[in-house]
Amino acid sequence: MYRYARVNMSTGNVRVFDLPKERWCLGGRGLISQILYTEMDPSADPLCQKNVLVLASGMFAGCPLSCFDKVFLGAKSPSTNRLESVSFMSRASRLMDAMDVRLAIVEGQSAGNRQYVLLLDRGRVSLLSLEELMPAVNVADMGSYALHEGLQRSFGRNACIITWGHAAVVCSPDASLLISGSSVNTLKNIPSRGLSAVMASKGVRAIVLRGGTTHASSKMLNSKAESLCRDTECLLCCARLHDELKNTPYASVSLCRDCFEQKSQSSRLEKVCTDLGLYPAALSSDLLSLSDADEPTLRMRVLEAFRRSPYSSRRPVPFEASPDAQAVAVFDTMGLCTRALRPEEHDRVLNLMADLAGAVYGGTWSRDSLLRMGAETLQKEKAFNSWAESNPAEYR
Repeated sequence: MYRYARVNMSTGNVRVFDLPKERWCLGGRGLISQILYTEMDPSADPLCQKNVLVLASGMFAGCPLSCFDKVFLGAKSPSTNRLESVSFMSRASRLMDAMDVRLAIVEGQSAGNRQYVLLLDRGRVSLLSLEELMPAVNVADMGSYALHEGLQRSFGRNACIITWGHAAVVCSPDASLLISGSSVNTLKNIPSRGLSAVMASKGVRAIVLRGGTTHASSKMLNSKAESLCRDTECLLCCARLHDELKNTPYASVSLCRDCFEQKSQSSRLEKVCTDLGLYPAALSSDLLSLSDADEPTLRMRVLEAFRRSPYSSRRPVPFEASPDAQAVAVFDTMGLCTRALRPEEHDRVLNLMADLAGAVYGGTWSRDSLLRMGAETLQKEKAFNSWAESNPAEYR
């Protein structure tokens, strides 16, 4: 029913396997923690070929639910020396479900600093040389805007693209991920927690997902599951979203639109940061004060700033679990955007999700069994991180 891709950047081999049945009921953060816990040496240098990069969709990807379209990227981070995952709302979740691909595992490193595009296209998974896709340009010096425009010319404007900018190459701890192909087709700049540098170290310049209209999910060939999805749609009453949802057919709403709010006009500084692959909120106050300066001056100052702060100068931030960490881990496994939930709704949502999991995957589910799944995710992350922190990697 589900498949996963294993990509070896050292050899260029891409293989697709059936996902073991015991992993069908996992997704997102739960899958990432399990893959890294079972397949990776926690003491490995985050920027060496032994690190494992995982792209995963949530366990309810493809269900016609407004806020269950999170996509997750995870690896051991060079900025914290721990297992980290980042998530973002994207149509890529539904495209992965349409391909019956739950995750992609990226291993090894490309030779000779070559850069590749990892393409998931209508069920096929392949590696394409970026230099061959764009032979007329110097891809190493290309800014993020130009790169995304070039990839959209190759794969279409509706392609979902995940990539990084120059800040990742020079190992800035504030390097970001750039995401395009959302419901409003904007270029989003999100904190990467060091994962953009992991992508860069492996030679994966971009992950591209594309396809036609996503099929009616096999998860929904079940009247009980479809009915539960309708009930859930009514429950996720994020105040900013609800007025839009209540008069909209549930199947036509695919993303939590609050997560796509964009300023009507980005400042020149924000545009420079995005083009360089740097998260602007990390800038110092003296740089923020230059927001109206000309673009060349801004570019030069920003480049100087992030070159002065390599990963090796950062120390891991102490981890503090939130009181509802188990519930959040469950929602992350499902691919649910928690910004669409009020904290007081967590228990009610967990009970409803248990019913939906039973309808989709079969078996007996309850709020407690979901929380146990969240606890297992946290346990694997804690074990991985404890070993990593007691055996610190030597940075390059």
